[in-house]
Amino acid sequence: MPFLWPSLLQRPICRQLCNRTLNSFNSTPTLRHSSTAFANYKGKQVFKGKSTPVSRASRNRPQKPPRVHLPACKFPSNPPPTPDPAQIEKLPYYIHRTASQQLPVYKLAKRGGNLRQTRLRKIEGDLARLRSDLQDALSLESEHIKINQLTKHIIIKGWRQSDVAKFLTDRQF
Repeated sequence: MPFLWPSLLQRPICRQLCNRTLNSFNSTPTLRHSSTAFANYKGKQVFKGKSTPVSRASRNRPQKPPRVHLPACKFPSNPPPTPDPAQIEKLPYYIHRTASQQLPVYKLAKRGGNLRQTRLRKIEGDLARLRSDLQDALSLESEHIKINQLTKHIIIKGWRQSDVAKFLTDRQF
């Protein structure tokens, strides 16, 4: 295509530059050096390692961050004592603990954080009785505490996680 660039062909520097850009489209994959292979010595970069061939498609992709190994999760060594089977049958409801031996009481924020709720999960037995006991213990109105029969959760209006947990620990759940 020399007829398209008649002025560039007269200058030898421009001809070299033009040939470099044209050849770069037809070249083989370039070599990429790992970022740890370079060392800075008095403002100059000195290559210290091996280079690996990289395809043109992956040349501009961001590098994956290094893997970070986190320590294993540790559960409490002394789980709270489980109630006697006679005591479980005496109460009309029972709340199972989570895998980490915690009470299943959670705070929720919905509608952009404006609606604050507390959810009690893993309930077995009489939900209505537990609801009335919580309502009496926390001195709530009846419309502020609801039962979801499908999921068997009790949902309380407001963040009352510590109050509910205290109520449950007093009852030895």
